[in-house]
Amino acid sequence: MTKVICFIDGFNLYHALDDHPEWHKYKWLNLRKLTQCFVTTQDSVEDVYFFTAVTRWSLEKTQRHENYIKALESKGIKTVLGRFASRDIKCFYCGRTFQKIEEKQTDVNIAIKMLELAHANAYDVALLISADSDLGASIEAVRKAFPDKQIKMIIPIGRHAKYLKSILGEGHYAKMKQRHLQTSMLENEVSLSDGTIIHNPYL
Repeated sequence: MTKVICFIDGFNLYHALDDHPEWHKYKWLNLRKLTQCFVTTQDSVEDVYFFTAVTRWSLEKTQRHENYIKALESKGIKTVLGRFASRDIKCFYCGRTFQKIEEKQTDVNIAIKMLELAHANAYDVALLISADSDLGASIEAVRKAFPDKQIKMIIPIGRHAKYLKSILGEGHYAKMKQRHLQTSMLENEVSLSDGTIIHNPYL
């Protein structure tokens, strides 16, 4: 069996779905089921890693995000958390300065985890779900250090990833379709081990 580990860029996938109102209902994804859409019977999915960061400026969004993480972890998904940081931006037109909040660390966290698990021989194939061009350097670093490991990419629905496709080459990427999302949903009520019930917030 070919050992596969999936690395999911949570915000890249989230914003792909968020950009289209008709896809908002697919935010309640079972990421393990989604991964299974892109492997064969000769593959063994060893782990699925979800890279994300929790918002802190909106109680409603924070609770929804934390509940989603709990629901995913109940399905065996492993979460790697980044953080948000603010930086000053100067308006080109009016000259005023304002703060912009940006998600940090995801690219670095993905790179570190891919290298760490390659070194541990935990996978034969790294399946990367993202279209973020910033991951190009990470892909090249893993390939150089571990030429026996394959890296394949699943491009989130509505994204193109032209640069990453050029790095990976033909046959090493696939496009996420709506049918993949439709068959990869969490239950509308997810039961946790402590008896807590988490409800699908997008109904």
